[in-house]
Amino acid sequence: MIQSVIHTHFDKLTVKGKIVASEILELGDQACFMTVRQLSEHANVSTLTVVRTVRDLGFDGYSDFQKTLRQQNRIQDSAIDQNSDDALFEIEINRGADMITNARQVYVTGARSAHGFASYTVYMARMVFEKFQLIAPSGSINAEDLAIMSDEDVIIAFSSRPYSSETVQLIKAAHQLGISTIAITDTDNSPLAKLATVVLKTPIKRGPFLYRMAPFLTTVEQLLETCFNQPDARAKDRIKFFADRVNSIRGYWR
Repeated sequence: MIQSVIHTHFDKLTVKGKIVASEILELGDQACFMTVRQLSEHANVSTLTVVRTVRDLGFDGYSDFQKTLRQQNRIQDSAIDQNSDDALFEIEINRGADMITNARQVYVTGARSAHGFASYTVYMARMVFEKFQLIAPSGSINAEDLAIMSDEDVIIAFSSRPYSSETVQLIKAAHQLGISTIAITDTDNSPLAKLATVVLKTPIKRGPFLYRMAPFLTTVEQLLETCFNQPDARAKDRIKFFADRVNSIRGYWR
């Protein structure tokens, strides 16, 4: 029973962890249907605090916690499959944002149709973070690029079906060197998903002739918004400074 697990571990939880645990007890069955963010808002704590708390209670993660609570109350899996997917995505978004915030440098790459998303990410991110750099797509792994990276750096890579060989090779090499990676890709079976530290699964549909890539933009913006929302980012001040500088040289048409 979840209640007995919470009571067993309660005294060992942090102050905020106790708040989360008390909220879970009060919510009862409702917690099955709540995303990490919804529970964090109920408890008035961060999403990371919720994830840490369920792990401190002995669960592998938030999805494992929900599954146990669901089984306890005999609630059908199909009722919350979408919520579980959303919860996992939010966890990965927050993990990715933490990695970016703490990184020494952030390198972004994408080949062919994905290159535009990589370029857009760097442009938007550099309004707040100077540490973002674009890795130009090439036909082979750029050994020089990898040689200057360390385990303090992060690579963000974009790819969806049909997957770019050079992007997959780059992520394989980064994995071998112990460099953290964030993959923005379309399925759990993507070759990037199997190697990346954080996977932001973003389903892409195919029309009669073209893949509809717009969901990648939504994921990028959600990731950057989460980074910008961290207090140390001082995003509002930096974005205003950026806009003022561009305006001062008439960079925007009027």
